[in-house]
Amino acid sequence: MGSLSILVVIASISSIAQALGAPVAMLQWGVAISSVGLISLSLFLNQYSPSIVTHTLRECVPPGTPPVRIIQITDIHLNGLKSVAWIQTLVDTINQEKPDIVVFTGDFSDISAQLIQDHCAALAAIQAPVKLAVSGNHDFYTGYLDFCSAMKTIGFEVLDNRGVTVGPVHFVGLPDQSGQQWGVERAPIQTLIPDDAHTVILLDHRPEAFTQHVLQYPTLIQLSGHTHAGQLPPWGALVWLRYRITAGWRRFGSARLYVSRGTSTWGPPMRLFKHGEVTLMLLSD
Repeated sequence: MGSLSILVVIASISSIAQALGAPVAMLQWGVAISSVGLISLSLFLNQYSPSIVTHTLRECVPPGTPPVRIIQITDIHLNGLKSVAWIQTLVDTINQEKPDIVVFTGDFSDISAQLIQDHCAALAAIQAPVKLAVSGNHDFYTGYLDFCSAMKTIGFEVLDNRGVTVGPVHFVGLPDQSGQQWGVERAPIQTLIPDDAHTVILLDHRPEAFTQHVLQYPTLIQLSGHTHAGQLPPWGALVWLRYRITAGWRRFGSARLYVSRGTSTWGPPMRLFKHGEVTLMLLSD
């Protein structure tokens, strides 16, 4: 599937060049070399551990309070194509940052929980005083109860339709919108936020409801995933058309949205120009 995506883009470019009068033989060689090169590159680059991407958010804790270190991981998509060794490298990357809180923003697995027990055992070694998670759409496709069980196994508290205060930060979690098909509705976020909340961080797998959330709480910080920043061409363009954001920051008044590029990949273990990330948020005074 990943190779097909790359071939479609290259073939489309080739068709345009041919229409403009480029020699057919040169185009054929160009398509062949470009396809092999980009497919190989996309597979090679994905073997590396996701990079740490650091962001500092100021005025999020009371004056004089030490910074709060929050790690966001998302869209791991365990599917039989990710090795336990890769997961162990991911865990080492997270633990080296000594986070106070680790949050997971959905899409844990695409296959049966029975097939990822070794991966879960490796992920249980993530070291942080607080570990929180919300569901993604794939966590409903593969079984919501299995997702909740896997999160418990690796030491994460499922925060769907719940809120929890950790120091100066109040976390709110929502189940993915697809959960409504399985009878899991989404609670209004204002019912999950105490009146004396200092900083509110909302965990919601998809970014699309951000402007609706802001109407309920205008100063929240939302952390999302789902988009994979497109992962492979031409999907980046389609993601942008759907969400108007593929990755990074958006603001709406005093509210902020961050969309991760994703810690791993959906489907094939391939990426181009959109390396996976582990996001470190430093909340300072």
